[in-house]
Amino acid sequence: MASFGQDRFRWGINIDDMWLYAGAVEPKSIMIPYLLSVRLPRGPIRVPPDIEPMKTLNPSGKQVEQSLVDEPGDKKDFSQDLAAELKSRGIQFVRCWFQWNFFEPEVTDLGNPTYEFPLDDFVSSLKESGIEIVAVIGNGYSRFLPKGLNLEDTNDYVARLESVCRATIRHYKDSIKIWQIENEPNWWNEHYATHWRSGGIWFEPGIQETILANLNRLVREEDPSATIVINLEADERKTNWSFYAKYCDILGLDFYPNYSHSSPVDASEVKFASEVKKETGLPVFIAETGYPSGPSLFGYSEEKQVEYIRSACEQSFSCDEIFALSVWRYSDTYWRSFPEQENHFGLMTKEGSPKPAWIEYHSQIKSKT
Repeated sequence: MASFGQDRFRWGINIDDMWLYAGAVEPKSIMIPYLLSVRLPRGPIRVPPDIEPMKTLNPSGKQVEQSLVDEPGDKKDFSQDLAAELKSRGIQFVRCWFQWNFFEPEVTDLGNPTYEFPLDDFVSSLKESGIEIVAVIGNGYSRFLPKGLNLEDTNDYVARLESVCRATIRHYKDSIKIWQIENEPNWWNEHYATHWRSGGIWFEPGIQETILANLNRLVREEDPSATIVINLEADERKTNWSFYAKYCDILGLDFYPNYSHSSPVDASEVKFASEVKKETGLPVFIAETGYPSGPSLFGYSEEKQVEYIRSACEQSFSCDEIFALSVWRYSDTYWRSFPEQENHFGLMTKEGSPKPAWIEYHSQIKSKT
């Protein structure tokens, strides 16, 4: 098994807008689930982020001039700027989507599939900066799937899923040693309700075991030295943790205690990870947790986001059973999801400027490293 989580506490960040680093077009925004999905225009993005007091450097160590651009430039430069910024802030790993439609935009002949690998620059930039990647494969979110995929035929879906995931691992296995299979399998019904997933396959009896067992098997076959992660929504504590532990080496837990209410601000529930580790015997880390900086109408604010980040760092670091923390998420985006607070979890604005919580996260890492 890879060294992830075996030697020291690790600090991470989640990246949602992977289309920027793949040179792809962002998905349609989910304005009203099942009724309205539209493609919104992308506005200016600051490249690289304008952050003080630390000067922003490119990978060569030369200070770079800040600029606003309507579209990101060369994806290699964009990935290098990201890697330099994360390294300067003490980030040790990135958890991110390796979404199916990057590699297969439209379904191809299953007997002779053709795949693309547009994340090569992203992977090499982070690797050169010493930042590990927790790559999420096989996530069935609708916006991640290729055009033409049949979401009513379970056998076809699983066969195609296995093919593209196997090819992805084979292509990146020299650089990536940590693979998360699927995403929050204990929360698929809720994903469906918010239109993050669609199609009848998610209601097939035994579908979770079929998908997780197949993904687990192919990772083992392609790279026996790799670490397999499954992440689970953990605010709902009735999950059968041991069921999912059968298919992974490490469990990631997702906590959003303030998702439905802005106060009180308190991340102490992350310590429930101790109970999960006790039940399963597996290493446990916080795969996702965060607090939205808005909308203010619901009582959220940048000040409360800072308070939550501070609490999440302190609670996670002080819990012996938690070996890592990965905050959701690096940046807001022009792509919009539902409900509205989903669009405000970033520690950066959608234009690429730091919120106070990004500075607080760096301060917390620095004080505990």
